[in-house]
Amino acid sequence: MLVNLSEQDSPLPNQGLKKLEIGAVVLTGLLKIPLMNWWDLKLPYILSVILFWSGYLYWRTRKNPSFFREVGFSKVNHWQTFKMLTPLALLSLLVFALIGYSKGYLLLNWHILPIVLLYPVWGLLQQFLVVGIVAGNLSDLNRYSTFWIVGITAFIFGIVHYPFPILMAGTFLLAILYTLLYLRWRNLWWLGFYHGIVGCFFYFYVMGKDPYAELMLLFG
Repeated sequence: MLVNLSEQDSPLPNQGLKKLEIGAVVLTGLLKIPLMNWWDLKLPYILSVILFWSGYLYWRTRKNPSFFREVGFSKVNHWQTFKMLTPLALLSLLVFALIGYSKGYLLLNWHILPIVLLYPVWGLLQQFLVVGIVAGNLSDLNRYSTFWIVGITAFIFGIVHYPFPILMAGTFLLAILYTLLYLRWRNLWWLGFYHGIVGCFFYFYVMGKDPYAELMLLFG
């Protein structure tokens, strides 16, 4: 007798898929180092990541309509995440602005505006990959404690921001908080949004970098 098992009804294949997803995310992160840092292929890498993982998200949702919601693209618990992150984000922006002021960086730089509008989209994709897939799948596999899930996720998130030590440290700490919030509430929207906003100000005022100018060079 043949039985047609759905994705949710077949735990072993589903576990195998979750492991493959984690491996694919790790490979995506590792490829960033040679492609972006060594060979300066920033634009091809970024576009490839966006196209591949957006396509994968679409395919997974077509196969399992609940996947989009289960991975964290849901209204469920978004208000709790917002209330937790907003005060911390505002405090971070103030601290970054004060650091930028102390270093003499131009605070009223119009280049911030397009990056503030664009970077949350990139931040949301990063949260989907590192927190939604890596931390979420590790949790679903029921083989690791929260300590190890948070540690592994934060390590991956930090290492992919090589070779900038201050950025690696900042993203490592950010990933600890974000992973804990995700494991509690399973919502990605505000994680991605504030990742982009806070990251934008961090680049401009702490690192003294101008992502807009770098972006124009990529398309120039």
